Amino acid sequence: MRKIIIWVVVLIVSHVAAFFGGSIVGGKISKNYLSQEFEKANAPIMLAHYVQFRDFAKSVGTGKLDNAKCSAELGASSNLDDIRACLADDHCKTSIEKDVRQLAPEIISGAPLGFDYKKKEGAVRRCE
Repeated sequence: MRKIIIWVVVLIVSHVAAFFGGSIVGGKISKNYLSQEFEKANAPIMLAHYVQFRDFAKSVGTGKLDNAKCSAELGASSNLDDIRACLADDHCKTSIEKDVRQLAPEIISGAPLGFDYKKKEGAVRRCE
């Protein structure tokens, strides 16, 4: 009987150790995987932001201020639509509303934006 109790205890301890060890290793693998997938999903967005700011900087540097203004307005308009969509979603709204009220209250208050909003023409925004 004593031998059976010892085996039961050994099996329980080994299974609990395997479970916790697996959850620790699995958690690290999952976090790494999610981080890589997040970076992969954000890469096209980061590239688009880079190109936009690069073109903006080039336009300012060469004195083409109309091009720079257009580039800035296109970016602001696009991001404004994304922020408004987030504010319309209760789950997303809680993560950004305080910052919007502090940094860009015009989005919520309806005050003038301070730039020429560029509407989408189909799926694209363009300057005139």
